[in-house]
Amino acid sequence: MSHVSLDELDGARPWLVGATLEDAGYQTAGLIGKSANAILSAQAMAADIPVSSEFAVKDDVFAWFGGMTAQQDAQFLCFCADGVVLGRAGSERISASWLSGQLGPALDFVRHEEREYPELYEKLTVARNHGWIPRFEGMLREPKPTLVVVGLYHLVGPESLLVQARNAGFTVSYGI
Repeated sequence: MSHVSLDELDGARPWLVGATLEDAGYQTAGLIGKSANAILSAQAMAADIPVSSEFAVKDDVFAWFGGMTAQQDAQFLCFCADGVVLGRAGSERISASWLSGQLGPALDFVRHEEREYPELYEKLTVARNHGWIPRFEGMLREPKPTLVVVGLYHLVGPESLLVQARNAGFTVSYGI
């Protein structure tokens, strides 16, 4: 794993410690800049397709995380540690399963989050999934094309983004 100085983390909120460890894990695994978001956003910009984010500016990310309760904050650190322990091989296994139409491993990880970190699950997954629906409705009124990139774990489970979209009247189909 990449070296993270404990001195650098001294006094940091647990969410920041978790995010720092998660980034170090990605760096060690050679995954920095290789997310779907990074690759697809670069391609969209090259094709002159507007790109926007759930968080308009980096300060919005800090404000969102800063709004966590102490319990959510601590749970995020533990959740990030789970991801680090899962490692590249575990993440690739879950992604490969999902890409082949097998939702079980991704759903298991989401259920783990819900069971072990219920307050975090509500903020990190459920609330954000619900928040996308008004944004989708707004996107329908905007010029096309529109591309939305979300993390895999937002696409599985009873509170998934796909379920929320279907419940809001959107046509949802599965296919890779």
